[in-house]
Amino acid sequence: MKTSKLIILWMGIALSLASPVVSAGIGVVFNNPFLVAIQSENNLYGYYDSENERFSCVFFFYGKSNSPMPISSNHSSIEIDTFGFGLDPKSYAYQGRSKYSDIPGTLFSDSNGWVIKTDSPPDACNGIGADFSKSPSDANFSRYYIVEELNALEIGVVVRKTLVREKIGSNRSKAMLVGGDAVLVISRKGRNSYIRFIDSKLASLDRDPVVTGWVRSADIANPFPRPMNHD
Repeated sequence: MKTSKLIILWMGIALSLASPVVSAGIGVVFNNPFLVAIQSENNLYGYYDSENERFSCVFFFYGKSNSPMPISSNHSSIEIDTFGFGLDPKSYAYQGRSKYSDIPGTLFSDSNGWVIKTDSPPDACNGIGADFSKSPSDANFSRYYIVEELNALEIGVVVRKTLVREKIGSNRSKAMLVGGDAVLVISRKGRNSYIRFIDSKLASLDRDPVVTGWVRSADIANPFPRPMNHD
């Protein structure tokens, strides 16, 4: 009996080390659907993912405050780091990112929403009209208004082509995701993850861009330099 319990314990430890699962947090959705974030204790993670026929603006960001930061607070700010993976990366782990896309910035939060200012424009973002060059003290800055908060596990990046299915094991798919697509992971069941994805092509057709459904967990990776539950 003790031997079997020990084996089960070691299996649990091995699975926890191998899994990209992170601690639960609060997912944040904005009036601009292409910006998505998640807050876990003092840590903040997010991404912006939008494209049109000519340009693609995709970057991830993360930061840490000295104390748990309210999602909507009166005039708080934290330093953030942004990064991306570029074209045809060797991997979608943080170490595989394009270091040329590493850009520091600041996230400003108040009761009206969020403002993100980067020290230089992320690649191709100006081409789709996304301006991250201004702070709240500048004229014509871009503010993102919070429209929804939901329980979530993590932000992930798709590492290979994968089908989004309405139900686990279903032969019917709702969408196909490709390597580099960013998703918000809502929950996990067995070897599958329930995700929320924003489809820029649907948005360009004036259709609801939100796609939700199940994908294989093995097709999603953690793009950040540390798991969300680590300080």
